[in-house]
Amino acid sequence: MGSINESETQRKSLSTRESQALSRLASEGRQVITVGDVEDTLEISRKSAKDMAYSLKEKGWLERLSQGKYLILPLSAGDSAVYAGHEFVIASALVEPMYIGYWSAMNHRGLTEQMSRTVYLVTTKRAESLEIHGVEYRPVSVTEQKFFGYQPTAVGSTQVNIASIEKTLVDCADHPEFCGGVGEPAKAM
Repeated sequence: MGSINESETQRKSLSTRESQALSRLASEGRQVITVGDVEDTLEISRKSAKDMAYSLKEKGWLERLSQGKYLILPLSAGDSAVYAGHEFVIASALVEPMYIGYWSAMNHRGLTEQMSRTVYLVTTKRAESLEIHGVEYRPVSVTEQKFFGYQPTAVGSTQVNIASIEKTLVDCADHPEFCGGVGEPAKAM
């Protein structure tokens, strides 16, 4: 499992171009961006966009989630750039296609009061677990036939796919190890 730890990086000041890029992307309500977004927003070359993303990461304004994908660390993250945004927004940027499922969906849908520091992502791809700011992101690979039953749901200004109540119960019955054992879905029903 990879790990992205909270850093005690002191934020560094932005160049005019960096400030332009961040303010334009953030004003569109984006929390997760790609190198391509920087390239398109400033109409610069791919290499320049990669260099800028790297520079913004080093200065404490972006956090790398995966190759070419970054989380914008908002001003509210403070001088030390510690992000406290919603885990589902980060999860939605880690792999595509995906939806939030199992224990995470049970909690979101009010089917359990038990909290988990693991966010379960259901996907048809192979993906590694990752820890970001003390939260484990656990991809669960399923076949195309089992990849259905989710709804786009607003989480802040971002749309995130989350399993419906019915699909959550079916998924948990299929894999109780991802929802705290058979007791949790049984109580939820």
